[in-house]
Amino acid sequence: MRPEWLRWRPTAWKTLVGGRKIRFLATLLAGIAISVGGFVIPVAAEPPGTGCLDVPSEFSELRVWTPGRWKRLVGSLRFADAESPADESHRFGYYRFGDPEADPLVILMGHGAVMLSWDPAMLADFARCFDVYMFDNLGIGRSRFRADATAELEAMSFEDMADFVARAVQSIETLRDRRPHGLGWAMGAKVLFLAAQRHPDRFGVLVNGGGWIAKPEGTGPNPCAVEKLEVTNPWAIASTTFRVSPSQWGWARALRAFRAQVGMMMRTSAAYIATWGDRAAWPTPEQRRAQARASASGYANDLRAVRNPSLVAYGREDDRNFPFPRRSGAECASNVIPPAHCSGSSECWWGLGPFDDFEKAGEGLENAERVCLKGFEGAHGFPSQSRRRFIPTVVKFVSGEKISDCEPVESSESNREH
Repeated sequence: MRPEWLRWRPTAWKTLVGGRKIRFLATLLAGIAISVGGFVIPVAAEPPGTGCLDVPSEFSELRVWTPGRWKRLVGSLRFADAESPADESHRFGYYRFGDPEADPLVILMGHGAVMLSWDPAMLADFARCFDVYMFDNLGIGRSRFRADATAELEAMSFEDMADFVARAVQSIETLRDRRPHGLGWAMGAKVLFLAAQRHPDRFGVLVNGGGWIAKPEGTGPNPCAVEKLEVTNPWAIASTTFRVSPSQWGWARALRAFRAQVGMMMRTSAAYIATWGDRAAWPTPEQRRAQARASASGYANDLRAVRNPSLVAYGREDDRNFPFPRRSGAECASNVIPPAHCSGSSECWWGLGPFDDFEKAGEGLENAERVCLKGFEGAHGFPSQSRRRFIPTVVKFVSGEKISDCEPVESSESNREH
């Protein structure tokens, strides 16, 4: 009998690729060529002295990820119940993997994505150094609402999303008394830092992977763009995070970004194939729209309340260049928040780049025990694109080591690392 993930489902396939089978197959074939044929992304060597990352593991040198390998890495899905102050319980699923004797690390995904979207190569690196806990943001995937889901999504606020993370940490028995470190990518970082503001004793070191944490509102995904691109075509989704515009940054950087994008898509596909028969683990358009609305809404945000050591990382080419389909770009650029401007009808910039946020974040974190601002090559998906640099930096910062090449912050406070 064939495994569940090998069974052919024409309807599910059509949903997955959004009617663009040829492009999707071409992407997969290109990814195989990159992953198997030796067409490797040129990357810098890992910085010396990363300790746990120097120890090889079963997964550390993998170039091809299969559903079975992904399952061996993350283990079995577990469940917990996050209790609210009103004694309401919210059941959610999570994975725990890595070194159970190491410091715990909670990782949160960005807008519209679920934990299946983490690059397995990154997860394998985290597993060598941390006791990793991975779960979805409130209202999506394995953290979805089960009763009155539509009404609950419509009422969900960004504060609700932050409070859920803090409650989830308390509800997992093996995390309850350990003050885990937290790492969020994009919107996941916004959620994490707000959770740390509202629940200051729940977390250790915080890592912002490209989130716009300094701005209280207007920094969520462009709602018009979310509506236009509510498809599960992985090519369109990955392009929003990995694409580097040749007109902005030159062809060399654009091609490196493209190679990283295809490689990541090939690796991540293992998780989606492994859960092919369990669509509750996948995001829905309704869930993604609710997240976009909550993320772009106003909420009480004061980074001065954060005392946790904080690493603020960003992609140097993360200008949020977005390949809108055909004419919808111009439509999404007018009369929407956040604003966007377009070149022709195919390239648009959301006006959401981190270049005017990361410095404000550094200044706002004036009471944090330690702060490091650091840029990495890549677009919004830089944690995967610059994995060989990003993860060792995270490990060093979490362990308390001084990062020698942090970028300066306009502050006289002694807690800044330079």
